Amino acid sequence: MNKAVINETITEAVSEWKKLGIDNANMEFSCGGDSMSDYSFTFYTKNKSAVTGRPENIEVESELLISFFDLQIFDDVEFYVNSDGHYIGESGNVVITLNDDEDGFVYDKQSQSEWSESYEETINIKLSKEEVEFVKNKILNINGGTDGDATFNYKIDCVITDEEEELIEVLGKRLENECETYEFQDVEGEEEDWFTWSTNQEVDDVIQFTEEDELVVMVRRNFIQYKQD
Repeated sequence: MNKAVINETITEAVSEWKKLGIDNANMEFSCGGDSMSDYSFTFYTKNKSAVTGRPENIEVESELLISFFDLQIFDDVEFYVNSDGHYIGESGNVVITLNDDEDGFVYDKQSQSEWSESYEETINIKLSKEEVEFVKNKILNINGGTDGDATFNYKIDCVITDEEEELIEVLGKRLENECETYEFQDVEGEEEDWFTWSTNQEVDDVIQFTEEDELVVMVRRNFIQYKQD
């Protein structure tokens, strides 16, 4: 669209705005996942209330202005639609008013962005003497999470007895439950379902126990957090 056509379109929109006596407009929106999820425009005049005598917003409709802002606002306001797994999207409002010269519009965007943040905390899980001995003698690391059962990786070639298989099953389920239900202490936000846990923070780490024979486990979980923009 060339500049002359754009100016003519803006002039028509300003004329409609004034004719209807509009004081301000509001665009409510949400976006993310690489697209505008939803948005709508509402137009308000400011008339005196018959009850209080004070100015109050009265909603009016205009297909012309909806069509105009449906195109124009995306040239004048930046919306962050592209998600990357860490940034999820944003939602909020754009308040639209006439500029001081009354020949165009001013856009005031107020939004809240949504993020998926990952946090780690360490917990200590009490083991029995038999579990401690088995883990210290034969286990390199143990890990798990949302995607499956606890995985025991061995540090030596060994034969597992029936008793040890039962111990592994019982211990694995207890570790899964402790890690899944663990409540993070220093994190704000909405807890997501996805989580992982491991006895090793780094690949070459060795399993750690406290002096009370508690197994040290690192739990990682994502939280949805909102930031005011």
